Amino acid sequence: MPSVFRNVRVVTPDDMCERDLLIDDAGTITSFIDPASPVADGTTAIDGGGCYAFPGMIDALTHGYGPYLYSDGESAAIADNSGALPKHGVTAFVPSILAKTEVDLLPLLQKLADCDKGSGARCLGIHSEGPCFAAPGAHKPENLTMPSAALAEQMLEAASGQLKFVTVAPELNGAAEFMQVLRDAGIGLHLGHSRAQPEDVRGYADRGITGVTHIFDVMIPGESTEAGLFPLSLPDALMAEPRICLGLICDGVHADPIQVQLLAQLPADRLFLETDSMKFTGLPPGRFLLDEDIWATTTEGRGARLDDGGLAGSTLTSDQALRNLITFTGMSLSRASIATSLNPARLAGMDDWLGSLAPGKQADIVLLDDDLNVQATYVCGQCATA
Repeated sequence: MPSVFRNVRVVTPDDMCERDLLIDDAGTITSFIDPASPVADGTTAIDGGGCYAFPGMIDALTHGYGPYLYSDGESAAIADNSGALPKHGVTAFVPSILAKTEVDLLPLLQKLADCDKGSGARCLGIHSEGPCFAAPGAHKPENLTMPSAALAEQMLEAASGQLKFVTVAPELNGAAEFMQVLRDAGIGLHLGHSRAQPEDVRGYADRGITGVTHIFDVMIPGESTEAGLFPLSLPDALMAEPRICLGLICDGVHADPIQVQLLAQLPADRLFLETDSMKFTGLPPGRFLLDEDIWATTTEGRGARLDDGGLAGSTLTSDQALRNLITFTGMSLSRASIATSLNPARLAGMDDWLGSLAPGKQADIVLLDDDLNVQATYVCGQCATA
């Protein structure tokens, strides 16, 4: 049945307005209407309680949540988290996997492609973070693989049309051919775990790099070439390239709040939030097997850590990332919605129907109170939170 969201403050990329949202029976926003406007008989009224009506958040990099790590390939992981993530304001997500050798990568892609995707938050596809890296970070070094056109074709076949993003070090031998195959198939290419030279970034954007996986994280600082000169770094060059959108783990750990303030000075279309969340996110701290003999432990507010103390992803949720972004920068809620929702949708090639609240788009709506806590989440106009 058609519905109308009453008593809400609608957050759009441009501003905020006190309007009611009219939703058709297919779950599409048809119009913003004056709160005093009558609606047709049979329309269900949903009282927003004075909350912000915020666009559903989209997490383009999430390795796990609750009891699941997607790299483990458990058949219920995506469906169960589809039901769990809306309580954090997530209406769409891209399950992400760690770097794997070819013998493990292809069956894992096939298994995730074939599993139940659930009926809550939308699964937009799979993000393969690796395995073509120059710097492993917390990924198992033995799993790193050189890129090739053949590998790209095998990944596409294994994922059966469900590969959405691939993070790659574009400076590796064979990366140009690898990226071309993926680009031709419409896959989003993100730079990450890279030792690329800053002066080459523009060329990588020419080849199809549109995003960055966790800016500042696993990126080598620049080296001084002359006394008294400040070195140019890879993050500097990425921030300077207007065609590349920068992924940020906004937990205050992976990037310092001052670095977040710096990113907030860029044009609104240059930043998107990602959680890089790991197993046990949303649960009490725990210890888990990241990959074979690599163990990690989650810590409250400090992400996941390897036994040697190194970072191994986060325990961040999308709603906390939003609150952090605004706390660190003073950014408006409208502009923050571009980072949480619209830019991830653009990177996924789905911004014509997801990522913001506008007529013709899906009614993926999060009701946020004045403290930006999630009160309810709706996917396609249907409540997805208990």
